[in-house]
Amino acid sequence: MTRYRRVYSASYAQPRRISPSTHLQFREKWDKSLDEALKRAAKLRREGWHVELNRGALTKSQAARIAKRLELEAEVELIPITEWMGQEIVFIAYKEKSKPKTKVTDKTSSASNALSKEQLFERFRKICLKSKEPSPEHLAEGYMMDDHWVMAAVAENSTSTLAKQRDKLQNNVSTLIYAGKAENRLIRTLKNAEKQGYRNIRVGPTVVRIDNLIKALKVLKGTEFLIRTEAEGQPLWLIQRQNKNSIVIAPIIKPYDEASTKNFSEVLATIK
Repeated sequence: MTRYRRVYSASYAQPRRISPSTHLQFREKWDKSLDEALKRAAKLRREGWHVELNRGALTKSQAARIAKRLELEAEVELIPITEWMGQEIVFIAYKEKSKPKTKVTDKTSSASNALSKEQLFERFRKICLKSKEPSPEHLAEGYMMDDHWVMAAVAENSTSTLAKQRDKLQNNVSTLIYAGKAENRLIRTLKNAEKQGYRNIRVGPTVVRIDNLIKALKVLKGTEFLIRTEAEGQPLWLIQRQNKNSIVIAPIIKPYDEASTKNFSEVLATIK
């Protein structure tokens, strides 16, 4: 219960005195409402929706801001839980939209801001690979590792094992975590979190180093992309919408410091 209690207390700077009877009434209402919300979440998951419960519950206004960023690629549903001090508390669920067939004439305009393999590798080398030359063997298979072997740029036509993992995720709608654009305000908000002392970031079920996510977004800056991951402890993928040129980030394996771990959903909720 600690995860959910944190949500409705975090939004208020001044503590409010609550009588024991009021607290008991709310607790009973919360437990009942949470059971119903979890049943709804389970039903949606069976229907192919993604409900990331370990993000915790959100206020409706926070969820609305996240939904706005997801609506390009996904259908969104807010699962109500209860109301606390005038604010509705919800879970957010989303399901990738089926992609309509596009005309050949639209191909050039839709791919105008996508990075080619050469551009992806050039940016990745400049931002993530500073102390050594890329491996010829890796390049032959269509990918490039960073200095510390915790990130890689993977070309659309890569023949590597990494590319096979990416393609598997692409065929599973439940792996979609986020759809948006790699833009300055997202990078800036993540940098602010880093300055506040956060070293890690939880994106869906996966935790990665926050500085690695910032680097990946810098590489993909200006492009529309999807974030996908399969499960906790699995790699995090940032995949361009227009092609499959992508960045993959290795996860942080437990144990890690929860106090220095920020939720990606909280970052999104702070972007105006």
